[in-house]
Amino acid sequence: MVPMVVGDVDAAQIDRLGNAYGEHYRAHEAAMLKPMSHAVALLDQLAEVGIPLAIVTNRVQPSAEGAVAALGWSERFAAVVGSTVTPLPKPAADPARYALERLGISPSEAAYVGDNEADALCAAAAGIPLVVLVGAESQHAALTAAGATHTVISLETVADLLLAITEQ
Repeated sequence: MVPMVVGDVDAAQIDRLGNAYGEHYRAHEAAMLKPMSHAVALLDQLAEVGIPLAIVTNRVQPSAEGAVAALGWSERFAAVVGSTVTPLPKPAADPARYALERLGISPSEAAYVGDNEADALCAAAAGIPLVVLVGAESQHAALTAAGATHTVISLETVADLLLAITEQ
């Protein structure tokens, strides 16, 4: 993509540009991060009932850990699984399976909360039976087709949904 933007460049120049971009992004990332609406309340509710949590993301591992730390959430998660931790990233099952191992639970004991089709595909491939995806109402059909068992428009209702389903 770099040659399309700046013209002919050699591999060393591409590496320097990539490194410069990465350094700039990491230096300013914390200021750009904003949790989804109701995320903190959801995390609080799940912690209150002792549900162990993991994050599975397509960010590279250092960026994933940095983002979680910048939000002040490092202690909330037993595992942070970036795209570089496992052989294949989402939508493959590898990252979800790795997270399950770190949590010490089986897929049947887990729920996966995400916000895109790759999340649904990853969870389904890992055998996680409960997949809640957050998205605009216009996205619900596509998210369901990708494997979501439940779709919601806000994180506000996710804790109640998870707790109601797990009590059954």
